[in-house]
Amino acid sequence: MPKATQTGLKFELVESPDERESDDIVAAVKSRMESIIRKPDFDLDDLKKAADVLKKVTVDIGGIIPAAPAPFEPELFEYQKRFAMSRARYSGLIGGVRSGKTYAGAVKAIKRALLLPTTGAAVAPTAAMARDVLVPQYAELAAERIIKWNASVGEMTLSNGSKILFRSGDNPERLMGLTLDWFHLDEAAQLPRRVWEVLVNRTISTGGPGFLTTTPRGRNWVWELVRKWESDPDSEVVIAKTSDNPLIDPLEIDRARRQLDPRYFRQQFEASFEAEGLRVYDDFDPDEHVLEETWRIEKDWPTYA
Repeated sequence: MPKATQTGLKFELVESPDERESDDIVAAVKSRMESIIRKPDFDLDDLKKAADVLKKVTVDIGGIIPAAPAPFEPELFEYQKRFAMSRARYSGLIGGVRSGKTYAGAVKAIKRALLLPTTGAAVAPTAAMARDVLVPQYAELAAERIIKWNASVGEMTLSNGSKILFRSGDNPERLMGLTLDWFHLDEAAQLPRRVWEVLVNRTISTGGPGFLTTTPRGRNWVWELVRKWESDPDSEVVIAKTSDNPLIDPLEIDRARRQLDPRYFRQQFEASFEAEGLRVYDDFDPDEHVLEETWRIEKDWPTYA
């Protein structure tokens, strides 16, 4: 059985006297080992190439390279793929109900976690939502890559040593002590702005990405953030309607349209940031309808009571 010894910065294979392996397998193993040493920060494309090399290795080489699971490439719709593959420092998928936004967020997070050993946080509005929505979604996707799950602290450990922390955002200050390589806010519109602010600070030392997935909930802080992202080169937002998901029956969407208030339907199914219900004018926009200069009311103008 071949054994590996390290010489300088390269791994050399030493064949045992009772077994010889083909030259192409030896070359594949060397290529894999040297790529890890030479490029500690390799990106997803490098990982795919390395996975192709691993497929060629059909023998046990003494535990130096453990059997690798299949490359992590879940099926994604085009809008999900655009979000999951975005290299922007900050990104968001604003989606209608059942558009697959949480799924896409989990894919993006796990892809990041599998690049290098990292620590990231997946945050939901409540502990129940983290337990009932985020944990099952991440666990289903990570599957055989999970080597440890600590339910008492909400910590998932992957085979490469990455840790994923599942947290609720109901008390943002509890997130202050974390040092993170990335973070994912699910249903961010239901979270207070303070959660986003705290987690942005938690990635300052690592330079890691932050991303959110949510259905709109009025013109709150998420709406304000998305508007800023439109002119921010470090940010990207993807909008997806429920109808963009080909698995959803269009007839069901039409049925919902007939039953729901038009404004609520647009928010929930078309990912539209709708004005709050208490506004007199639904289309009020401070950027368009508020004057910067003082407007003088003349004394002789008629008044009505």
